[in-house]
Amino acid sequence: MRTITLLFVLLAVTVARANNDNDTVVVKNAKKVTIVTNDSLQKIEIQGKEGDDNFHYTNTIQLVDSNYVSSAVVDRNFGFAIGPSKNNRHPMEVQMHFMIGYNSALSTPEHMDVKPFSSADIMWEIGEFNYRPWSSSTDQIAVGVGLSWRSYRMTGSYRFVKSAEGVTSVQPVPEGAEPKFSRIKTFGLSFPILYKFNRVKRFSFQFGPIINCISHSSMLTRYKLDGKKIKDSATDLHHNPVTVDLIAILSNPIVDMYVKWSPCNAFQSDFAPKFHSLSFGFYF
Repeated sequence: MRTITLLFVLLAVTVARANNDNDTVVVKNAKKVTIVTNDSLQKIEIQGKEGDDNFHYTNTIQLVDSNYVSSAVVDRNFGFAIGPSKNNRHPMEVQMHFMIGYNSALSTPEHMDVKPFSSADIMWEIGEFNYRPWSSSTDQIAVGVGLSWRSYRMTGSYRFVKSAEGVTSVQPVPEGAEPKFSRIKTFGLSFPILYKFNRVKRFSFQFGPIINCISHSSMLTRYKLDGKKIKDSATDLHHNPVTVDLIAILSNPIVDMYVKWSPCNAFQSDFAPKFHSLSFGFYF
C-alpha cells in the first residue's frame, strides 16, 4: 500500500510540474531510484539512465499546509551520448575537456631555471570518444583529439637566444639589463589514449599516453636596457614533430586533477637544450 501511495504522489508531482512549469523529466531505464518520505518532506533521487551512467536527478517536495514547495536538480557530466551499440550494453559517449596547469622542466642544462608557476600547460580536448567494451564493467577506453600549448619561462638573469645558425641556447642577459622574462613555447595537436577505471561512485582514475604532433615553436625575451624596452623573438626552434606524454587523471567530487610527464625532448638536441617536461593542474 505504501508503494502505491508513493507512486501516486510521484505521478501527481510530475503532472503538477508539467502544468505549472512546463518542466517534464523523462528517464529511461534508470539505474537506481530512491524515494524518501516523512511527514513534511519527500525526496526523489534518480541515479544513472540509459546511455548516461553519470546522470543524477533529485527532486525535493516540502509539504506546507496541503501545498508543496518543489525543487529539482539535474547533474550531468560534460559529455553527451551519441548512442549505444546494437546490443545496448556497450554505450559510446563523446565528451569535451580542458586541462589547465603549470609546467616545469626536468634535467635542464646549467642556468636554465624554468619557473613552474610562471610556465603554462594548456590543452583543449575538442573531442574524446569513450567506449565501454565490457558489459560487466564500467571501465572505459577513451581516444581523443585536441589542441595543446606548453611554455617554459625563465625570469632570472638568463635568457633564451637563437643564433644565426638556428641553435637555441641559454645565455646571460646583457650587462646592466633589467630582465623581465624569457620563454620558449610549443603548440600542436594532441591525441590522448586513456584507460578509465570507474569502480567507486563519483571517483575515477585515468591513465595512458598522449601523442603530440607539434606544429609550431617560438621564443620571446623581454628586458630593459639603458631605459629602453627590448623585445627579442624568434620562431621555428627545431622542435621534435612528434613527442609522447604519460598522463594520470584523478576525478573526484571536489576538483579533478592531472599530472603529465614527458620522457621525450620537446626540441631537437642538436639545436636546443635537452630537458623533460613535467606538468600538473586541473582537469575539467
